[in-house]
Parts: sequence; C-alpha cells; structure tokens
Amino acid sequence: MVQITGKYKLQKCENASEFTNAIGVPAHADKLSDPGLEVNVTLDGKVYTFDYGFTRFRVMLDQEWIEPLIACPVKLKNTAKLDGNTLTVSTTADDGRYGTRVYDFTQKGFVQTLTVMNVTAKRHFARVN
Repeated sequence: MVQITGKYKLQKCENASEFTNAIGVPAHADKLSDPGLEVNVTLDGKVYTFDYGFTRFRVMLDQEWIEPLIACPVKLKNTAKLDGNTLTVSTTADDGRYGTRVYDFTQKGFVQTLTVMNVTAKRHFARVN
C-alpha cells in the first residue's frame, strides 16, 4: 500500500464544468478545479481529512456520516471504504441524487473520479512532498 497522507497539487481536470453543473454549482464557483490547487491529506484514526485551505472534507471509514454540499442546500449521506490504494466514498443526497468519489493513490499522486448520476469528472493530483 502506498502512503496516502501528504501534500498534493492539482495537475488537470476532466469534465469539471459538466460535473459541477450536475451537482448544482455554477462552473465559475468551482474553486476545487482551479489550476494549482493544493490539498493536504491527513489521517487521524479512521478519518481522512482533505484540506484545501478554504474548505475541508472528512472521509470516515467504516461508518456513515452526513455532510452539507458546498453552495447548495443539500445534505449528503456517505459511507467509505479503503481497499488497498483506493478510497471509495458512496453518497446519497437528500434530494435523491447519488454518486461516488473514488481516490486512486499511487506513489506519484492520486486521481479523484467524481460521479453523480451519469456524469463523471476526474481530477489528477501530483504528490509534492
């Protein structure tokens, strides 16, 4: 298993505006797809934290948790599992939408694949430490 914790920098995005539109966030408000975006990933017990500086996401293994969707009045019910180098978050929104966040980690970085209903986007991050 590779080391998941560390600092990463966004290299490229695929299909970001279509994805943000599908979740109800205007493309111009999508700070999570800004070139050069940095994220620090930490682990405390079974909780991974993805800290982007202006916002943080927690991923809790082996338990269900609720989180609000940024910029939308929607709450997300999540579950997560870690299988080797892949962290998968399955989500159901209180408005009926569903999706996944899949983080595939390697020694060089990770690819985050985001899917809501039938729309998928990818964010490619490189390890910087």
